[in-house]
Amino acid sequence: MRHPAEALAGTDADRRQCGEFFEEWVEQLPSDRRMPLTSDDGPEADGGDDAMDVVEQLGAYKNVIVEGVAGSGKTHLLERLKAHYAGRTTVLVFHPSTSYEDFVVGLRPTGSEFAVVPGPFLVMCERAARDPEHDYLLFIDEVNRANTARVLGDLLMVIEASKRAGAGPESSSGDGNASEYWEWRPEDYRTVLTDEELRRRPEAISVQLQTPLEGGRKHLVVPRNLHVLGTMNTTDRSIGTIDLALRRRFHWRTAEVLVGARLQEALEPQQAERLGTVIEWHERANETLRTEVGPDSQLGHSYFFARDASAEEVAEALLHQLAEIAHTFNIGEAVMERLFDGGAASLPDGRRLRQVGKGLGRRFVIGYGAAETGAASSNDIAP
Repeated sequence: MRHPAEALAGTDADRRQCGEFFEEWVEQLPSDRRMPLTSDDGPEADGGDDAMDVVEQLGAYKNVIVEGVAGSGKTHLLERLKAHYAGRTTVLVFHPSTSYEDFVVGLRPTGSEFAVVPGPFLVMCERAARDPEHDYLLFIDEVNRANTARVLGDLLMVIEASKRAGAGPESSSGDGNASEYWEWRPEDYRTVLTDEELRRRPEAISVQLQTPLEGGRKHLVVPRNLHVLGTMNTTDRSIGTIDLALRRRFHWRTAEVLVGARLQEALEPQQAERLGTVIEWHERANETLRTEVGPDSQLGHSYFFARDASAEEVAEALLHQLAEIAHTFNIGEAVMERLFDGGAASLPDGRRLRQVGKGLGRRFVIGYGAAETGAASSNDIAP
């Protein structure tokens, strides 16, 4: 096979063509229909401010992790950042089977043989190094779902901002995005140095790859203009944590949940009015959860931004998330009752969660009406 990288997924050419079509489509859009990075009003206002803050932090720290509860806008942030990085972005989603060989470099089957195939991290390092005039973004969603110590391996030192390398003697000022990086040969990588090249660059801080590239290339240097952004769901207790060695290599930022007046301001006026009662309940519920359980148990705000969503649909989505949270944090019956104790801030049709059982096998189901005490409805939830 001519290009071993195609053996891994077989879709590099497709992704390139889709990327080109998308960029052409964006250029043809009227200027007033393009998504700006910032906005003075409307639902994008808070997202735009967050995006600008993250861009500044990436420029200063190089590595940033945005953590927050489910539905707090972490993944939506990517859409804002894509506009800033203008196509110089690679998006990954980590999962439990992600490995160093997938992310950095490893042996991959190419027909009846095996070949060394650079992973997305090496490719982005190379793209950034060949285009030092622009910043590049590697976006990693759900970074803590993988075994990060195994995936990142020996990269911990060289990804630090103070250990990054400047442009090498062979770097160009051309557009790295326009280069046919899917056709680069491993032996041509400029960010992976040979022993002789490393001796000629005594200022470069490098790490030796676990699997060297062809041509004796084995010393990786990470360019300054490669930014790494990861997202973490702090609600899910079933996935891995980030160890201290990795934590101190990243700048940490919390995605705050929009509640009350801030949420209403971010929504379209008609939508804010239509969802007013649910917004009020959402604020009160989050105050109770934050106080009685902790900040990681809060309900997200993303459901409110679904186009033309009714109050009933948003309430249903919030209760599904609350059922998962109650199961994860083992929320007691007393706290759950406080979330549905009546008053003006109640959900449409008296929607609420009801506890079925009292032991370890208990679960929460959606019920209707304040007086209902019987069997679960057709909207049962088994988290």
